[in-house]
Amino acid sequence: SAMGPIFVLTFNGSAVRGFLKGFFTALGAALGDGFLLFLGLIGVLNILEESHKYQVAIDFAGGLLLVIFGLTMFFAKHFERPALSADKALLSVAKTFLSTVLNPLTLFFFLFISTQVLDFGDGLTMHHIITGSAMTALGSLSILCIVAFAGHHLGKAISIKNLQYVSKVTGVITLGIGGYFFFDAIRVLLGT
Repeated sequence: SAMGPIFVLTFNGSAVRGFLKGFFTALGAALGDGFLLFLGLIGVLNILEESHKYQVAIDFAGGLLLVIFGLTMFFAKHFERPALSADKALLSVAKTFLSTVLNPLTLFFFLFISTQVLDFGDGLTMHHIITGSAMTALGSLSILCIVAFAGHHLGKAISIKNLQYVSKVTGVITLGIGGYFFFDAIRVLLGT
């Protein structure tokens, strides 16, 4: 999750609203990464690999989420610098977690990692799986905290107009990726 829309959300959030906003965005993404690796290592993501219906459902839901996410980033107008409240912090974690878990690219990345790269057969204990998932989450959190730290300090030197420009460009890219997955799922559902 350290690349793509989450990177920009973390950077922009910390540049506009301070380090804590970037941190809570990073925390949601990191928890999502750890959760997806956990699901992959216990075998739940294998269902996606074997079931065409689940793949289409993930493409549909994740694609739609990315389209909404892209449109939100493109049309964002809230670049003032208000403080972050506790309820908004938890909402930020939840939204970023959901965005990470339902992102088809992230999902398929962890599916590939857990089924193709880290195929240990029956050699993993639950302790290994939990430890590996926690370390993945901490790794993502570490990288995204660096992004939040940089965003917080660089944000003072970057104009709001330039932050809006980056948000719009990222919104268009996210919209394109989401549109691809969404319309591919529609194409499969319609049988064309």
